[in-house]
Amino acid sequence: MTAGFWMGLKHEEAARFSMLLATPIIAGASILEIPKLIKHGSHGLFLTSLTGGLFAGIFAYIAVFILMRWFKKKEISAMKPFAYYCWIVGGLILLTRFI
Repeated sequence: MTAGFWMGLKHEEAARFSMLLATPIIAGASILEIPKLIKHGSHGLFLTSLTGGLFAGIFAYIAVFILMRWFKKKEISAMKPFAYYCWIVGGLILLTRFI
């Protein structure tokens, strides 16, 4: 999304573009990993992974929907709260990683 902002896209366009870029990557990873789950013969692990993937997809769709509504209402500084969150969480992870 940041690269989209730098290229002059509006918030909503940058978000939509980043989600479109992620779709083939997620699909490709699924195509590569699902046969491995099936090959190991772990039926319980496959069903758990399938259920987790389904719920992750549903909640990702909800999150993108909320993000798009957020951008429509507050386009000028819509990313500031998310940027602060990323800085804080990133800093905490770095601190706990190197302590």
